[in-house]
Amino acid sequence: MLFYERYTKSERKMEFTQERIRSLNRKELGRGRYILYWMQQSQRVADNPALEFALTQAQAMSLPLVVLFVVVNDFPDANLRHYNFMLEGLAETFNTLKQMKIEAVIKSGRMVEKVVETAREAVLLVTDTGYLRIQNRWREEISRKADCHMVEVEGDVLFPVEQVMQKEAYSAKVLRDRIYKIMTFEKSKPASLRSSGDSETIAENFLRPVQRQSAQSVVQHWNTELLKSGIDASVENSNLYPGGYSEALKHLRFFTDKLLHDYNEKRNDPGDDYQSRLSPYLHFGQISVREVLRQVIESLDMSDREFYSLVLSIRPGAHQEGRVNGALELFEEMIVRRELAMNFCHFNDEYDEYSALPEWARMSLRSHAGDPRPYLYSPDELENASTHDQYWNAAQLEMVKTGKMHGYMRMYWGKKLIEWTAEPEEAFAIAQYLNNKYELDGRSPNGYAGIAWCFGKHDRAWPSHPVFGKVRIMKDSGLERKFDMQKYINRIELL
Repeated sequence: MLFYERYTKSERKMEFTQERIRSLNRKELGRGRYILYWMQQSQRVADNPALEFALTQAQAMSLPLVVLFVVVNDFPDANLRHYNFMLEGLAETFNTLKQMKIEAVIKSGRMVEKVVETAREAVLLVTDTGYLRIQNRWREEISRKADCHMVEVEGDVLFPVEQVMQKEAYSAKVLRDRIYKIMTFEKSKPASLRSSGDSETIAENFLRPVQRQSAQSVVQHWNTELLKSGIDASVENSNLYPGGYSEALKHLRFFTDKLLHDYNEKRNDPGDDYQSRLSPYLHFGQISVREVLRQVIESLDMSDREFYSLVLSIRPGAHQEGRVNGALELFEEMIVRRELAMNFCHFNDEYDEYSALPEWARMSLRSHAGDPRPYLYSPDELENASTHDQYWNAAQLEMVKTGKMHGYMRMYWGKKLIEWTAEPEEAFAIAQYLNNKYELDGRSPNGYAGIAWCFGKHDRAWPSHPVFGKVRIMKDSGLERKFDMQKYINRIELL
């Protein structure tokens, strides 16, 4: 019997449950010298269930823990902006691991080859869970080729994907109802948001200051290596979002201190910019969704159980004290909507293709493909923000300059692509290209689900309109009616 099996059965109150931990092969424990944690999706120390689990196994077996990260130069649609953000976070993470006296290694090359090679002397191989096609292929191939038992720990969601549903969810309501059932099912109590790691090795050490000079040298070294390999360097680094756990904490603390009270009312207003700005950090696993939610709950002076009870009794948008309303809305977006995107990518292998859209949406868009378009723009004109629509141009420029677009404008941005291209399939391809190229949280389940939503995914059919058919429309007049759009334009011009 493996150590983790005894651990989960005897400590049911811990974070590590059978739903969160899965064996990926049937091989025995190896005869190696260490436990290997292949870090991939969860690029952090704080509140990292896979790291905590691997460390627990190492301590139980009296073996050292080795953490491995492999830098590949061919991750789909990734460019130097994405790599630089990731490397800034990794430099901080690996500095913290070294302070904890955990051996941490960054290698470059082919992912499967490097992980299998490093696992040859491992007793047990532990990894975290990502939901993209390439991540699934990596885990599958490594589990076959590795010489030892391999385990994955699902730590970038609050509720494990297959614990919530065993198939693709049709809508947010379907997934929300399933999550609420899990939260109320007495035999499967809501997971504690407290870290289950050893307080001396996990909870304290990750708060130590980062050695910036050392971190910068690591980033510079790997950026140089990536440039030598021919990585796309055409997109400049973000001028607003440095990577790393400490940067994520800054945004989180500013959000809880300054924005949470009015978040429910102002989150959609692009002029006010009441966004948490955490999506890039969540995408790269530089901070966990559990930690974000935990700090929000603590700012309300509530326990986890009190907040869960509130979620179940009051739907987002119901009248409550401002900070509570903000927290309820954050739960809806960061848990329900975000984990709906994980569900989408986990169960639908065509998540980044037009065929992933619901049949009614594809049929409706196709039936209106011949409708006259008020404007038609080339991909270059769109990429260069050269349209007649000053609001759309501002959104495109925000994405190009900063690596992140305001959430509400992201919906408007995607909808207008349908209206300004000759074919809906072309609009979908352009949306994917631009989003993946410029957004720091592009190439992610949230990014793919967000684009698909603009084309009808996770939505219902609406009264028919030209061009869009029964797919929901958004108009510039709607923006003007709801918001001070000149304020948004002025904000983008200052970037």
